[in-house]
Amino acid sequence: MNKHQYALEPNKFPWLDASRYSFSLGMHTPELTFLSGHTASRYIKEKDIVSAAGTLEEQLDIVYKKIKSIIAISESQSILHFIEYITPEAAEEIELINQTREKFLQNEQVAHTQIMSNRLLRKEAHIEIEIIYNNLSNSGDLLYISKTGKTFATLEEQAENIYKEVDDEIKQLGMNWDNVVNTTEFIRKDILHEYKETNSIRKKYFSAPYPASTGIIMKKLMEDNQLIQIHFTLSKTSKQIVNPYKKWHPSLTFSPAIKANNLIFISGLAAFDYATGDVLFPGDIEKQTEYIFKETNKILKACGGSLKNIVRTVDYVASDGLPSYAKTDKIRKKLLSSPFPTSTGIVCERLIRKGLMIEIETIALLEE
Repeated sequence: MNKHQYALEPNKFPWLDASRYSFSLGMHTPELTFLSGHTASRYIKEKDIVSAAGTLEEQLDIVYKKIKSIIAISESQSILHFIEYITPEAAEEIELINQTREKFLQNEQVAHTQIMSNRLLRKEAHIEIEIIYNNLSNSGDLLYISKTGKTFATLEEQAENIYKEVDDEIKQLGMNWDNVVNTTEFIRKDILHEYKETNSIRKKYFSAPYPASTGIIMKKLMEDNQLIQIHFTLSKTSKQIVNPYKKWHPSLTFSPAIKANNLIFISGLAAFDYATGDVLFPGDIEKQTEYIFKETNKILKACGGSLKNIVRTVDYVASDGLPSYAKTDKIRKKLLSSPFPTSTGIVCERLIRKGLMIEIETIALLEE
């Protein structure tokens, strides 16, 4: 772990005893600050339970108070990426969500993403907010661009339109597609059979080394006519592929991981053998989680790091893996060390292959 990297631990955080969990509330690094996804979950003493209960307005109030208390002890200069994970019920009050966010941002223009989650890990939670901050006085190395599909009929058409729009923005920034280090895609379940058709679009814009990537299946997206949503991470520094595997399927249009400066962007990993196409430990979320972290460690070792270098994880949990998800906490505590990386947990409809319970997307920071 970088000696200048540390967990953000407010002196007063009345909602939860963060020391009980296998994630940090926030993680400070010299260039970036990562906040875990925060909901309104808090300890309710009179009921002796942890709950995120309350109206959307009440939950938003708690979430933003949490965020303000954490970021107050950081050295953050500006927001790089503001992500809202929203349940279908909360989406019905999207105006309240937008107004509350704008009040918090105070006219700051930021890359902003809203993602429709089937539900959140706490079933009573309506919204979860994750933020990545820049800690430098200048704009730093990273940029985020987030796009949703428009009113085209097919997934391929919507994906093509997204890439055309991003192509224009990248050029305006004086960058090119080689600067893209990671993509995260959300696809609607009912058009999953069309997803392979987007590979030709990626090949049209990307060339080897392909960026890291994660593809997640959702029941629906924010708008009824949206079939795909993609957010792109760009780095101003040159990128290098990190690939410890002897075999990597030639049809895949993503890399296991990408190194940009001292940041490592690792594709969403699941218990999947990329050489054979086999799903491993089908239906067993504990063994799948352990396998994912061991593969993550293999990737990090290939570039001189280890699991101690992880600063951010996002867990995408399939609906049928949710009942057993709490068991993954002991895997994190066994394999990761304090201070734990930040973490966000999102429930999706399913993952790309049946039998997969969890997929984990990771960012790590190497020693300078």
